[in-house]
Amino acid sequence: MKLWRCPKCKRRLPERGAVHVCQPPVPLAAHFRGKGPVVRKIFNTVRAAVRTMGPVVTDSTKTRIAFAVQTIFLELTPQQGGLRGCLVLGRRARNPRFTNLVSPTPGRHYHFFKLTEPRQLDARLRRLLAEAYRVVGHRQRRTPSVSPQPTLPVAFQEFPSGRGRGAKTQPLWQCPKCGRWFVTRNLWHSCARVSVGSHFRGKDPRLRRLFNRLVAALRRHGPLLVNANKTRISFQARMRFAGVQVQKDALLA
Repeated sequence: MKLWRCPKCKRRLPERGAVHVCQPPVPLAAHFRGKGPVVRKIFNTVRAAVRTMGPVVTDSTKTRIAFAVQTIFLELTPQQGGLRGCLVLGRRARNPRFTNLVSPTPGRHYHFFKLTEPRQLDARLRRLLAEAYRVVGHRQRRTPSVSPQPTLPVAFQEFPSGRGRGAKTQPLWQCPKCGRWFVTRNLWHSCARVSVGSHFRGKDPRLRRLFNRLVAALRRHGPLLVNANKTRISFQARMRFAGVQVQKDALLA
């Protein structure tokens, strides 16, 4: 696979001029210092499974290890006691290993998981990994056979309330007028039926990829709900904490 090297950060990426946040490359070994041999063994198992699917680019930065073909389909973060990951699929999927699900845009669904031993990468998870490689990694169009309609057009069907082991999940609330979903019942908002995708119509496609990278960075900190109105796209955890406006050639935060 022929790679493009960014002249600023020196990282090797799948496509020339690929939109990315410039960060210096980090050796893989740096991610596993002090993590224990089991974590490295889990990573090696996942990487070996990915490599059986075909050519793949491994991009290691300070915060994660990403796997990509034409675009990123898997991110891994070694931690104490296990390996956290995010698998990008073209549909919403179910698996006992998934802990969270984020759907910021149609056709891109981020499935979070954590592995604490190599054997947890079972046949079911391997099939989803292969699907992510084929559909998202190669930017294939979704088909009904692999992309059933989601039950809810939102990031989460349930959202954590509170912190720690005693934290519970509460259902999202849907506004009966505009149909949008919110973390808090009767949350004050301006009723409008606006999709995230409508903000990017007629704009540079690189802005959409940059927005996806922003969402991916925010979701590393926990569950995230993405809502759009006529003027901006907002990000919400238990409360709204940030937002962006999509302009002709930039994202204004």
